[in-house]
Amino acid sequence: TEIYTLSLHDALPIFQLNYTMPFLKDLNANLNVATDQTKSDGHNNRPVTSPSVLTSPLWGKLSDYDGKISNKLLDFYLNYKKDIDQINSKVDATAGYSWQHFEREGSSYTRGVVDALHPYQKSDSSSFITENYLVSFFGRINYSLMDKYYVTFTTRYDGSSRFIGDNKWGLFPSAALAWKIKEEVFFKDISALSELKLRLGWGITGQQDIGNDYPAQARYIMASEGSYYYIDGEYIPTLRPSAYDPDIKWEETTTQNIGLDFGFFNNRITGSVDLYKRVTDDLLNTVTIPTGSNFSNTLLTNVGSLENIGTEVSLNLVPISTKDMSLNLGFNFSYNKNKITRSEERRVGKECRSRW
Repeated sequence: TEIYTLSLHDALPIFQLNYTMPFLKDLNANLNVATDQTKSDGHNNRPVTSPSVLTSPLWGKLSDYDGKISNKLLDFYLNYKKDIDQINSKVDATAGYSWQHFEREGSSYTRGVVDALHPYQKSDSSSFITENYLVSFFGRINYSLMDKYYVTFTTRYDGSSRFIGDNKWGLFPSAALAWKIKEEVFFKDISALSELKLRLGWGITGQQDIGNDYPAQARYIMASEGSYYYIDGEYIPTLRPSAYDPDIKWEETTTQNIGLDFGFFNNRITGSVDLYKRVTDDLLNTVTIPTGSNFSNTLLTNVGSLENIGTEVSLNLVPISTKDMSLNLGFNFSYNKNKITRSEERRVGKECRSRW
């Protein structure tokens, strides 16, 4: 057996710009344009002496294949930073736009021996091309007061070509608070305490990377061998419809967390404790549906909710720290409890049956 593959990868930033506005020194404009290209080709040759499980139903097999992946990116954002000395505050604000294009294509050609007396009498070829887009509008603002109190607000408005209609766009906000307790008067003079910070966070994130670029669109695919139609003494490959859900949408995860960072003895002892709760709604998954309710008995759709509750603890020690040697010890503990809070598999089947 002979297998050969050649792959070429090239990732280059085509253009990058950082420009300070002359009329407002605290405002910068940033532009990034980049591309990531991958090309590959190869062959897989299996002689007639190969085990039949590797070439069935043929005797021997000769395959040639090639592929191409192209990713393009455009980012543009404005960033504003300002120190407000009158109230001992700092502001850092960002707003921007992002555009991404992902394209994949490839082809393969296979020929094999029907039997030992008629070499390479059967051949098969296939090709594909697929693409998807991701467009985002985003913003973030950081505000700090007296280097003790911190507030962060972010928001993203993401659009994915994998979905259609009103489901194409998703809004994902978040907020975070932090309090440097160590900087307060009643803790500042405690020499043994070098760090103490309380953190609170809440946010929603979206998921659309599902490995299927057209789950919401009606499409046709080439029938696989074994599903050909027998016409006039010959098996003919046909196009057949694929299952799809026009109402599929973003999977959303809402996270809440509270955390405490601490440090003692000039940070020779540091660590953190975090408690969190994550609730994922409209889970994207392939589920079994009633036969006849769609063009397949499985469907990629939104189904159910999942809840995660847990804690994470970390502890870092530096028992030895000299000019010539240091010793660092790290310990971690985590606990997570998963629970499926809702399953909609039966409801999905009913919806599909009424729709098709």
